[in-house]
Amino acid sequence: MKIPRISDLNRLFHTIRHLRWQQVFFRLKYKLHFWARPKQLKETNIEPDLLSDYAALRELKVPLKTLFKRETILEGQFEFINLKEHIEFPPNWDFPSPYKLWRYQLHYFEWLYCLDYIEARKCVLSWIEHYSFEQNRDGWEAYPTSLRLMSWSAYFVATHRSELSNDPAFSSILSQSIETQTTWLERNLEYHLMANHLLENAAALLMTGSLFNGNSARRWKETGSKILKQEIQEQILPDGMHFERSPMYHLRMLNVLREARLSLKSNEGHYLKPVLSSMEKALDLVRHPDEDIALLNDSNLGVYPLPLSSDKSFSPIPRPWQLPDAGYYGYRGSNGEYIIFDAGPIGPDYNPGHSHGDMFSYEVTWGYHRMVVDTGNFDYEPGLMRFHCRSTKAHNTVQVNEEDQCDFWGTFRVGKRFQPEDVKFAEKENGFQLEATHSGYRRIPERAVHRRLVNFHAGNLLCIQDLIQAEKSVNAVSRIHFHPDCKCLDMTVRQLVIRNANVDCIIEWDRESSAKLEDSFYCPEFNTKLPNKVLTLTQIGTNLRIHYSLRFTRG
Repeated sequence: MKIPRISDLNRLFHTIRHLRWQQVFFRLKYKLHFWARPKQLKETNIEPDLLSDYAALRELKVPLKTLFKRETILEGQFEFINLKEHIEFPPNWDFPSPYKLWRYQLHYFEWLYCLDYIEARKCVLSWIEHYSFEQNRDGWEAYPTSLRLMSWSAYFVATHRSELSNDPAFSSILSQSIETQTTWLERNLEYHLMANHLLENAAALLMTGSLFNGNSARRWKETGSKILKQEIQEQILPDGMHFERSPMYHLRMLNVLREARLSLKSNEGHYLKPVLSSMEKALDLVRHPDEDIALLNDSNLGVYPLPLSSDKSFSPIPRPWQLPDAGYYGYRGSNGEYIIFDAGPIGPDYNPGHSHGDMFSYEVTWGYHRMVVDTGNFDYEPGLMRFHCRSTKAHNTVQVNEEDQCDFWGTFRVGKRFQPEDVKFAEKENGFQLEATHSGYRRIPERAVHRRLVNFHAGNLLCIQDLIQAEKSVNAVSRIHFHPDCKCLDMTVRQLVIRNANVDCIIEWDRESSAKLEDSFYCPEFNTKLPNKVLTLTQIGTNLRIHYSLRFTRG
């Protein structure tokens, strides 16, 4: 038996001490009930609500068609997270992909929307026949079950209700399976994880409860609505941002809450209207001029369709902006200029699984071209890529002694963590100022503290000062990651010129910093790794000041 090291026990302590009692209790509960199985129904107690008009919900689901290709799916070619596999049609539901997220997405059934009714019906019947419950079977975990229930309910009851009403045999089989799955979900809500998982669980209960009739459906709707209201208060910050502070998950939660509202009768979903409005405004602030999201924390492009609906064009007001509760600050110009800084907490302490070491990191678009980028996120699999993408090294901020700002470990774990302090943001007539401190490096023997001061002049100048104070000498590196399309034109001892299309960026730094241009990579989508360049500015000492500026010009 291997005896845990003191350092391992210390890391575990700082990981679990932030958990809520519900998380601990339900982890134990689920372990003790590992033998529990879904109740097999002899007959269904629910039926689809085929009288209500779900036109708005149908319209909301249309963009999902663009993510998948009907022709390739019918040939048995399924592509998720940029990985293609040939698994027949209907698919092999137990296809042994090494990527859990790929297996999950197969069971989400969001790809149904590119199929016609007969094709979708064939796949659902295949799943019901061949994918009965087994312990540790991916598709029966609560998260994919939630997304599948929403996909099936919205596809058949809202989108294809006329076909379903003329197909009583399938309608009965579908209803029985949905009742089995929803009852199973109701008994296995993800209170051990909470955060976005629990919100998805609640939305699934509410949607199935709304789109079906019967005593069970009324119970699901009541339970889902109760949890959803509680989680909205917890998870949606006063500034409208989702509390995990990932633009990708914010987009997902916005879409889920829209579905929930459109599943309810007009007099039932009034409480969601102001929430959705604030979330939409927050989403607009964390989108670049190319209309896609910033890659802060666990975020990837191409996961959810943009825009979510066709009734609103993307035209945010040019100005400095802030989401103070999320800790995001920046500027948007009228000619494709955009800056976003992260000076917020890493996420909810009881579930920081989607957080990165990106405190005080930033992204810049100029002239509609992304110039300074976050590394992004390659995958959710344990290994070097996951470790690197979460690391401080992968972001546009300061790393001290090759350590991370927080103790990131495992795939989604965080041990000892620190939050930004003394954050000050001031909008100026021609730009903004931002100051913030974090003490994440106090956990290392040198007990270092990092303070970043940012000045932006809307003309074209971004100035950054990194102040590092430590009790003993440290090696501090401030990094700037460039988009792969940026070409390095010229580099001297104190200056680098890069170009992307018709936009040049001149980076200048202080004489005390040692500069080096290194190879790195950019992961804007899952399983995508594009070569790019990163500028490193290094100083050694106890009282350091790394200063640099970025000046943008157009050719």
